[in-house]
Amino acid sequence: MSKELLYLNDFYRIKRNPKEGKIVFLSQVFPLSGNKAYHTTHQVILKSVNGKEISSLEDLKQIVNQSDSPFIRFVLGDGYELIFKKDEIRSLNEEAKKNFQIQQDFNF
Repeated sequence: MSKELLYLNDFYRIKRNPKEGKIVFLSQVFPLSGNKAYHTTHQVILKSVNGKEISSLEDLKQIVNQSDSPFIRFVLGDGYELIFKKDEIRSLNEEAKKNFQIQQDFNF
């Protein structure tokens, strides 16, 4: 595990103000047809989506759902970028729910 992740874990574990937000951590990419180029991406921090910083899963959901752009651009902590078509994200969510018997695609 990277030193950055260990530091952030310690920092957020002891922080006192719950309104400051949290990090969004991607631990693993599901092995789906549309994710083939990203299967090696794991244990990374999501920094921004479509140019907006992310501090919670609610932020992530809201930005993706309210975006007028046909593309969603994810920027990770190491500068790596993932770009998906918005309709492709919906399709991948449905594929993941079916293949991995996931009841819903969010729980917040």
